[in-house]
Amino acid sequence: MKLIKMPVSELNPPDLNEFARDLLQKLADNAADFPAPPITDLTAHKTTLNSLLGQVASLEAQLTSLRLQLDAACGPVRNDMNAIGDWGEGVTQDPLILSKVFALRSARTPSGPTPRVTNLQLSIGDSAGKVDSAWNSLFKMRVKSYEVQTVLNPLNNDPSVGPWVQQPTVTKSSCTITGFTSGARIWVRVRGIGPNGPGDWSDPATIIVP
Repeated sequence: MKLIKMPVSELNPPDLNEFARDLLQKLADNAADFPAPPITDLTAHKTTLNSLLGQVASLEAQLTSLRLQLDAACGPVRNDMNAIGDWGEGVTQDPLILSKVFALRSARTPSGPTPRVTNLQLSIGDSAGKVDSAWNSLFKMRVKSYEVQTVLNPLNNDPSVGPWVQQPTVTKSSCTITGFTSGARIWVRVRGIGPNGPGDWSDPATIIVP
């Protein structure tokens, strides 16, 4: 098994050049232990590598300068073209005529109705009188808040008999409901509020208050 680690295949050109320089220096500093090492070819090859690295650095500096000049040259062109666009809109507002020369912005598609809340689930809270509720989020449908309503229904019959009581509006797809007596049956429904107003109420869910 080889004892010396020579990771030269893993090094990029600058690191390889530095690694070779360090090796040559260490051999010179330890000439008593390593007399007459075979470094003639390495020295010549490193000189070539070092020279090419210098040329690459010079070209990269030139390229950076050219990129800065290129970015600076784009600014006036952009300004001129925006000015022509403003001029074109001053000539006519007819999309058919404008489209002969210019690319037109797409008309915004109005968002549809607010989707209905689904998968409303109720569970026992962490203390007496508390009920946790959660439902599928409508965040991707641009719904930012939810209205929650409850109804006390001791007879366990149809919750539509009401009356539904408004609870605090929430911004997350979950909330904790309080204010009911343990052992009472309540029904809960939720609806989302989107850019075009409220959606339909969810199917009611029911639970016995813990």
